[in-house]
Amino acid sequence: DKYLRRVCQQSVLAMRFKAKLTADQVSVLCNVVAPMSKLQDSHRGAVLYLDPDFIRISCRSDSGITCFAELSKLIFLEHRIESAAENVIVCQVDLMSLKLALQSVISSGSHIHGNNNNNNNNNSNSRRGNQPNTNSQHQPPPTMVHALLAQQTVVLKLAKRNRLPCLCLDGHATDEGAVEIHQAIPIRIMRATEMQYHLPPQINTPSVQLELSMDRPLRV
Repeated sequence: DKYLRRVCQQSVLAMRFKAKLTADQVSVLCNVVAPMSKLQDSHRGAVLYLDPDFIRISCRSDSGITCFAELSKLIFLEHRIESAAENVIVCQVDLMSLKLALQSVISSGSHIHGNNNNNNNNNSNSRRGNQPNTNSQHQPPPTMVHALLAQQTVVLKLAKRNRLPCLCLDGHATDEGAVEIHQAIPIRIMRATEMQYHLPPQINTPSVQLELSMDRPLRV
């Protein structure tokens, strides 16, 4: 066990991964991770694959159902990845923990928006002759709040916490009253060659295909 832990620590030191995401990109990633987290094996978790162009997630349920997802690098505002295995990083991660971490960042943005809505209601009451809110002058206007939410950036990176490899998520908004979020999700570093056992099966192109317009999102 000590030998394996030492190998994992050396592997993390030889790897670099850091990405920035907007609030909208965090929501998209959460919408992909959330349904897959319900299918993952309760003991093994899921396999996360990272390279300069793609992010892939593979998981298998206890009943044998497999699920795969592939996202392009456009899911990141910007990102940097380095490793000795041709800039490929493969790790095992608990999708349920990742989902909760992403949701906590999304909730922090909603908290700002909710506070602003409450302030707008207080201002409306003041105009009707009710008791004014003395703190209202310190709250930003609605247009500024929407701009702050749009500028909110989240950092997803590979780091060590208590000498263990983790996928860390740091989120904050530029508003003065925002709550900063710091999450660390333990992972297990895998060999890049192990990804061959977690790829989707090779199947022929189906004879029946479904095309959806971009303005008609599909809900599952």
